[in-house]
Parts: sequence; C-alpha cells; structure tokens
Amino acid sequence: MERGRQLLMKDGLLDEEGLKVAQEQQETLSEKANRLDTAIDTLNTRLARLLAEYSSTQQKIKQRLTRIERRLEFDLDAMVPSSPRLSPNITLSPR
Repeated sequence: MERGRQLLMKDGLLDEEGLKVAQEQQETLSEKANRLDTAIDTLNTRLARLLAEYSSTQQKIKQRLTRIERRLEFDLDAMVPSSPRLSPNITLSPR
C-alpha cells in the first residue's frame, strides 16, 4: 500500500492534502467512537448505581412505613377504652 502511494505521489496523481484530511477525519471518527464508548460505559455504571440506590431506598421506606403503621395501630388501641373481652366459651343471655 505504501509502495502504491509513493508511485501515485511520484506521478502527481495523489492529492496529498486530501489524504491528510481523510486521515485526520478517520482519526477523528475513531476518537469519537472511543469517547462514545467510554461515555456509554460511564452511563451504564451510573444507571446501575442509581437502580441499586433506588431499590435500597424503596426497601427502607417500606420498612419505615410498616413501623409507622404498627405504631399507629398500637396508639389507636391504647386510646380506645377497653371493652370487656369475652372468651369464646362465655355466652350472654338476655335478661
């Protein structure tokens, strides 16, 4: 390939400036592809971290909500005057 390029340059058939521009564009495209690849990897890592954090936070919120609901039930039970609880063996007879 190099030999062919030298022959074309010798005969004046090779546009050297056009070749340089094409090589620069090719390198630029390669660099862009590398940058995009790196950016995608970074975004995938960030997304994985966010999903893990979201799942963890969701679990913690559910646990807190359950604790609050239990505490609320306990507080409501404490506020309601206790009525005599009947055992299943006792029946009430009308007077």
